[in-house]
Amino acid sequence: MYNFHSYGVNGAFWRCCAELLLRYSGLMKRLISTILFACIVASAMAAEPQLVDGVAAYVNEDIITISDVLIMSRPLELRVMRAPSGGDVGAQVRKVRLSALDALIERTLLIQSVQEEGVVIPESHVEGRISRTIDDHFDGDRARFIEALRDEGLTLGDFRAKIRKETLLSVVRERGVEGKITISPAEMHAAYEANAREFWSPTKLKLSVIVLEKTGKPIGALRLKADELRDKAMNGNDFAKLARSSSDGTKADKGGDWGWIEPSSLRRELGSAVDGLKAGDVAKIVETGYEIYVVKVMDLQEAKRLEFEQVRERLVKELKAKKAERRYDAWVKQLREEAYIKIVPHGAF
Repeated sequence: MYNFHSYGVNGAFWRCCAELLLRYSGLMKRLISTILFACIVASAMAAEPQLVDGVAAYVNEDIITISDVLIMSRPLELRVMRAPSGGDVGAQVRKVRLSALDALIERTLLIQSVQEEGVVIPESHVEGRISRTIDDHFDGDRARFIEALRDEGLTLGDFRAKIRKETLLSVVRERGVEGKITISPAEMHAAYEANAREFWSPTKLKLSVIVLEKTGKPIGALRLKADELRDKAMNGNDFAKLARSSSDGTKADKGGDWGWIEPSSLRRELGSAVDGLKAGDVAKIVETGYEIYVVKVMDLQEAKRLEFEQVRERLVKELKAKKAERRYDAWVKQLREEAYIKIVPHGAF
């Protein structure tokens, strides 16, 4: 039988939700932790075939059931039980369940907030997501998809409802938080000055390199060859021609051109050899376990502070993310304060 949970409808649905929500940035990283955590509900259903149901919490007119919480917390519970961090495992499990309940309450409030605005998810969007799920995970076979749903006790209507609900959550970002955010020029300039150390372009070197492989070659003769090549390079010979005729490196046909490189990205021996060199300098011979290197600095870009215009977009993105996070927290706090929320005491929590 088709392994529905490992790569089936629920897994496909989870991926669809993630794909949809990851089109956005900033706040969505916070929302995804709430939204996609809730999506685990579908993929964990088979792991808990017998659940004692009842009301875990009332959120305005909606009810969160005990089974909702247990299904959602199940994957993390298994992780706790398989690799306990010490202490009372039972207490850790209860903490996981309370976190799941809190996430479900927050998710329910968010969905209610956009539903109150009369937001409607177009049927074409829902059908598009279903078609993509079938194409991506069932090789375009709709019958297999329906069969997988049936095996899990789900209907196509259930699956459509899930897509609508998760899509509503993506509307939260646009209408409830980030859509209202603006960043003034003064805020950008203030952030630019306050974080000056972050906006630097590091030193970069344009290197050309001759690589001589040591394997199967007389080491003495190879060292002499390296010295001769370095002497020729220092005396003004065309380094690219020397590399094409003598290098064993993968860039030999390009004249040994390694392009622009940050010294910190070079292996330690090469980084030390080019440290402090200027454009046109040839480094000392570098020998490692398997190669000998002849290196010339073709050009140099000193480290410099990036201009404001070069980082404007980055500043806007980062400032919006910070504002969105603060607004999101304040908004959720307000939703909680205005809502009727009653958590029903239960031994499982």
